[in-house]
Amino acid sequence: MDPLLTIIIPFKNEGEEVYNTVQSLLEQAGCDVSLILINDASDDGFDYKSVAESFGATYVEHSTTYGVAASREHGIALCATEYFIFFDAHMRAFTENWANVLLKHLNKDKRAVFCCATSAITKENPSASSCIKGYGVTINLNNLCYSWNQIDDSKNETETRIPCIMGASYASNISYWKKLRGLKGLRSYGYDEQFISLKVALEGGECKIIKEIVFGHIFRKAEEVPYLIDDADVLYNILYIIELLYPQEMKTMLFFNAKCYSEDSCFNRAVEEIRKCRNEISEYKKYYESIFTRDFSHVIALNNAQ
Repeated sequence: MDPLLTIIIPFKNEGEEVYNTVQSLLEQAGCDVSLILINDASDDGFDYKSVAESFGATYVEHSTTYGVAASREHGIALCATEYFIFFDAHMRAFTENWANVLLKHLNKDKRAVFCCATSAITKENPSASSCIKGYGVTINLNNLCYSWNQIDDSKNETETRIPCIMGASYASNISYWKKLRGLKGLRSYGYDEQFISLKVALEGGECKIIKEIVFGHIFRKAEEVPYLIDDADVLYNILYIIELLYPQEMKTMLFFNAKCYSEDSCFNRAVEEIRKCRNEISEYKKYYESIFTRDFSHVIALNNAQ
């Protein structure tokens, strides 16, 4: 039987963690899955192609850095199954048969984006699952920052609606992702989760946490990330999301807030890039107006309810 699910893992300079992550995911999957590895222009000299070959993965190597959002979209373009799941390349699976469990949820709701419970692990001891789990997040709509949700484990629900996915295990079906236009428009790194989650809420779908599946994630401080991130690109993503999805009455204040906590040169560069993309943004706005079924008050209520 052909696989129904594709694992998509973009990475840059992750070294042996790519192998360790894939090995853990496949050992616990419980069924055949397809695998796509996107090497986003790693320059650490590690032989990632051999890792891909050892697992029979589709392997893509970028000659220049795309960033995580564009790399994930590249994986979607290559995906031949109905369903997919994104992972970061520094994770571990802590749930046996996780892929079969996930497919049951994916089959049940074709208008949702799912994430799984997250357990913080360390590079020194990646096999030890922390007892502290994150169940997606709530967004601070004034600045797009977030706080982790803690859900009552005594309840019997296997999945729960949440305002925003988080934790780097994101799954959906290809058709719904493409309807939302995925992460297209974002640059470099940052705010993928808030972007897609806001679009899901406005379109009329739901973000859901699958409580019964747990993945370990090696969380890193900014200085530990093995690649450079341009702060102007990160700020661009924030401004892009605000300009594209927020109601007009909120935009001025939020742009002002962004300017207050940013260096002038960084903010000016980000704003100039937004101006250059005004035609693209205008086209996307028209498209989203045609598919969105809810207004922004639903997003506010959803995040205030957590």
